[in-house]
Amino acid sequence: MQSLAAGVPELVGGSGDLDASTFTWLKGYGDLEPPSRPPQGVQGAAGGTWSYAGRNIHFGVREHARLAVEAASRFGWERWTGERGDVVGVPRFGASAPGRKVLEEYGLTADNVARRALALVSGARANG
Repeated sequence: MQSLAAGVPELVGGSGDLDASTFTWLKGYGDLEPPSRPPQGVQGAAGGTWSYAGRNIHFGVREHARLAVEAASRFGWERWTGERGDVVGVPRFGASAPGRKVLEEYGLTADNVARRALALVSGARANG
């Protein structure tokens, strides 16, 4: 992304609090934020000038609804979905049955995932 940034002025960087591991920010192009907002302690901020001309978009995990769908253990996914997110997966170890039965039992179906996603989006809209 860094090598493309100078030649593609429309390119925007940023990520959901994961800049340090995904390297999706544009170095030296500032953050798209109100200049009045203090940048100290904000996760996902790329650094540089905060202005409406910044080319890095900061969107934190706590600001958006996130749904993780894991066909194995749910363990640890809350770290990525945040407080307002949800996880669909196997809540414990040791489940054994034919695959389709296990998936249905733990809500790993298209209908349930869609229902949970819609509930999250509705809640995110209502909360902010």
